[in-house]
Amino acid sequence: MAIGLPAALPLLRALEKKADSAVLRESAHHIFEESKKKYRRLFEPLEQVRLALEGPEPPVEVPLKAREAIKQLFPKEFDFDKED
Repeated sequence: MAIGLPAALPLLRALEKKADSAVLRESAHHIFEESKKKYRRLFEPLEQVRLALEGPEPPVEVPLKAREAIKQLFPKEFDFDKED
């Protein structure tokens, strides 16, 4: 299953807040793997998240990479988060 830009934000938000969930990480990895085949625009930001999902410390790295992807793909959304 691939996702487009509208669906990427909720998934990235979930990863940012719940990266300790193995089920969420495994599902996101699969979705990002499929998405990179279909949506080239999303490739680089989501690829960094996907690589963090494969890394040695996903609960630590994934939230950081998810936040960076949100900044890149949704700059207006990120402006609202400055209070977080």
